[in-house]
Amino acid sequence: MSKFIKEWLWEVKKDEKPEPAQPVQQPKSAPVVYQDSAAPSSYAAPTSPNVNYDDSSAFTKHFDELFKKSNLPGPDYYELITAVEAMADQVPQENVRFIAAFAALSPNGLTKDKINSSAANYIGIIDKEKADFEEEFKQAYNTAVAQAKSLNAQYAALQTQIGELQTKIQSLGFKEQGFLTAADEAKKKIQDDLTKVNQYIK
Repeated sequence: MSKFIKEWLWEVKKDEKPEPAQPVQQPKSAPVVYQDSAAPSSYAAPTSPNVNYDDSSAFTKHFDELFKKSNLPGPDYYELITAVEAMADQVPQENVRFIAAFAALSPNGLTKDKINSSAANYIGIIDKEKADFEEEFKQAYNTAVAQAKSLNAQYAALQTQIGELQTKIQSLGFKEQGFLTAADEAKKKIQDDLTKVNQYIK
């Protein structure tokens, strides 16, 4: 498993190790079923990927470094293409660049068969990296989806609790109003009764 894949997918610093996400505890009261269709329960490959070009640049650099580390001794596909690309600014004709690069590397043992066989080796490296990426990606994706579901359920439960508390607050307000009105009326009755006592009883 490439360290680059783990660091990029789990968004950790280079010196940190990715840790599995801990499940978020849901409130015991008011359980809510997650119904957000925007977040699937498991990974499904996007049909129209939205490429972040900063990431794309990092991926290109990653594969360049991977090819460099995997480069076999002696000239092969990697040296040929490196030479072809190095001449791009000076030699605009692509066919001329390929012919010139091959001619320069042939004395050191480069053959067309070696180009083809080494290119197949690099394709194998890409395929393995893709497989490792997909495996790690699914784990990271499903972890994020599970966290989203849990947080969504908590949010829905909290919304329910907030609604219940708002109803209770409103009810308390009515009770306060009723109590204070009754208290004022009782107090006024006593005061009125005292006025009558003082008026009628000598």
